[in-house]
Amino acid sequence: MTQPNITRDEALKLIAPFNRTEKLVFLGIRGYYKKSMGDLDSNDIGIYDDAICIISPDYFGAFNGNTDPSKMKVGIATVKAPQVIMFRQGIHGVSHAPAAVVEKMRKTKANDPAYPRTYWAFRQDSNVTVIRHGQGEFTDNPQARFWIDLHQGGEWTTSSEGCQTIIKSQWLNFKNQGYHWMNVYGQEQVPYILIDNPQ
Repeated sequence: MTQPNITRDEALKLIAPFNRTEKLVFLGIRGYYKKSMGDLDSNDIGIYDDAICIISPDYFGAFNGNTDPSKMKVGIATVKAPQVIMFRQGIHGVSHAPAAVVEKMRKTKANDPAYPRTYWAFRQDSNVTVIRHGQGEFTDNPQARFWIDLHQGGEWTTSSEGCQTIIKSQWLNFKNQGYHWMNVYGQEQVPYILIDNPQ
C-alpha cells in the first residue's frame, strides 16, 4: 500500500485554523483516498482510505490510517469531524489482560508478548464527541469515557469500533515516532486534529 503523499506544507495549512501551539501535532484526514479507493463519491468504512500524519518541527510522516468504525451498525461510534482530541501515552486493550500484567506493563513501559491485544498506544485524554449510528450525537466526560484510542489496526481489517487506527505494517514506526517526539518536546499530551477531506 502506498503511503499518503501529502506534504508537510499541505498538512500545516490544514491544521493552521486550529491555532495549536504544541510542537507535536497529529492530523487525521477522513476520506483522503476518497477519489481512488472504494466508493469514489463518498468516504468508506472498513478500508484504510484515510491519512494520519505526524507533524513537528523535526519530523513529518504520513501514514495509512482509518478514522471510521470497521462496520456500521446501530450504536456504533464515528468520531465527529472537525474535532481536536488529546491523546497521551497509554495502554490500549487493558480488558484483555489480567490487572497484574497491565500494572507490570505500566512499570516496565514494555508490552507483554503473551497478551498481543494489550499494548502501548495513544489513549484518549480529553472529551470526545461521536455520532452513534441511528442514535445521534454524544459527548463523553472524564467519569464516563468512550475510550476512543489511536492504536494498531490489522493488515486486512481496520480493527475499529470507533477508534482511530494505523495499518499494522506501519504501526510501530508511527507509535515509536509519536512517543519519541512527545518525549523530546516534553509533551504529556498530543493534539489529534481530525478533519474531513476538504477536496
